[in-house]
Parts: sequence; C-alpha cells; structure tokens
Amino acid sequence: MSEEIGGPRDPRPDREPKAQVRPLEYPDLAQSMGDIRQPLDLTVEGGALEALLQVPLEVQVVLGTAYPTLAELARLEPGDVVVLDSVAGDPVVLEVAGVPFARAEVVVFDDQYAVRIVELLDDPAALVGRHTSPPLQAGD
Repeated sequence: MSEEIGGPRDPRPDREPKAQVRPLEYPDLAQSMGDIRQPLDLTVEGGALEALLQVPLEVQVVLGTAYPTLAELARLEPGDVVVLDSVAGDPVVLEVAGVPFARAEVVVFDDQYAVRIVELLDDPAALVGRHTSPPLQAGD
C-alpha cells in the first residue's frame, strides 16, 4: 500500500475520495474597501486619532546601563555594586518601548522620585546602542 501526505491511500480505487483539494479563492478586498493607499483621516474629533491619544504608555527612566557577563551576574550578592555607564549628575534617558525620546534630570517631588525634562530628542536613534562595558565592583 502506498503512502501519501495525510495518510494511507484507500486501496479501493472505485471509491470516491472523502475530500477534494482545490485552490483557495480570495475575495477582492479592493472593491469592498476602496483605495487602501489613501491615508485615513485621523483628525476627526472622537475619531481613531483621539482614541490612540488616550492609550497609556509606559515611560522608563534609564539611569545607566551595565553589561555584565552571565558569570558576573551569577556571582552577585547583596552589597555588591553594579557600576553603570553614566556619571553622577548626568541626565537620565526617558524611553517608550525601548526608544529614547528625552533627557531629564532626577528630582524629588512630594517625597517621590520624578524627572524634569532637559531636552527632547530630535534623533532618538542617536542614543540607541551607546554604551561601554564597565566592570562590576565588589560591595563595601
């Protein structure tokens, strides 16, 4: 008995196949949607842009970055110091979805940490990938 994809072939050639294979036919979306190359009008009050502007985004404040090896991370203990690639007093970087968009200084506002915007970045990509590999320091 010969095999084909999907299981063994029915040994009785006079029997009708259970399923027929035919090409998939797609509906013509261009007729139902119009010209999809035209930009959507998002300026309408209460429209899609208004809804998007209400989506909350998580802003991360990056004080600095360290690049330890896996072995260094495995040896970390309470009291160890991880040295960052920034200097005390340097502006921190604000990111949304990993993309830097501003520099800021750390401040205290009503007993909470906060940031004061120093600069909005024209070219956020300029900060992506800036780093050195400082060593980890043993704790005091």
